[in-house]
Amino acid sequence: MTLRTIRGIGPARQKWLQETLNIVTIDDLATASWESIEFEVSQDEGIIIPRREIQSWIAQAQAEQAELNLNIITPEPQIQDSSGQNLLELTSEISPEETTLEEITPNMTIAIAPIAIVIPDLSLQITQIQILQPDSNPQSIVPGQSRLPVFWKHQPLTLEVQFELGLAPCSHEAIAAATYHIQCHAQNRVTQWTTTFETPFSSPLAADQTVYNSYLPPIQLDIGIYRLQIWVTLQGIRSVGYFDIPLIQIT
Repeated sequence: MTLRTIRGIGPARQKWLQETLNIVTIDDLATASWESIEFEVSQDEGIIIPRREIQSWIAQAQAEQAELNLNIITPEPQIQDSSGQNLLELTSEISPEETTLEEITPNMTIAIAPIAIVIPDLSLQITQIQILQPDSNPQSIVPGQSRLPVFWKHQPLTLEVQFELGLAPCSHEAIAAATYHIQCHAQNRVTQWTTTFETPFSSPLAADQTVYNSYLPPIQLDIGIYRLQIWVTLQGIRSVGYFDIPLIQIT
């Protein structure tokens, strides 16, 4: 699969990766180290790529690679109001000045569900996302939830991600040597602009632990309607968990 599917890699960067590091495919990028790419960037005065962007490329490639290998599809979620109208189609009709989706269609049902990706002896599923803001009650988002989460522009958001591993006895030795990394893409439904935030480093797994809770760094979003896509990637074991929150509102 071409590197053009990776957010942040256009024709110029794709050519640079191919010529400088012989990174041609998604598999090449998924197995590359951000340190080697960053080193080549530092040696080339004609290109500037921040470390966080390089790490984002690799995380995206690892997620795509896992989905391809396991024939997992992460389709655009369908969100319907009482009349059957797909609300995601309505967001394309909203101007950036409009900020309240409920004013357009108040009778909405949001079908939120994670995708559990299974490999032999191990399964990974994101079971809950909790979104926190200062001076506000935490909002827990779980599969099957049917409401539009609303947050305030002037306060940062912090995401707590809970995921669970299903292990067979033969998996424990491999788990003890693995780490996990969490990344979230927040896409503005009107402008299509995507903001990426992630855990600053990979955390170790424990052979005797199946449930994990981890916090992403706080992020501040402008007024708008967003889709949140969360990935948990296991490094050292080819597996990824995915959770899609199709709509949140920042007012």
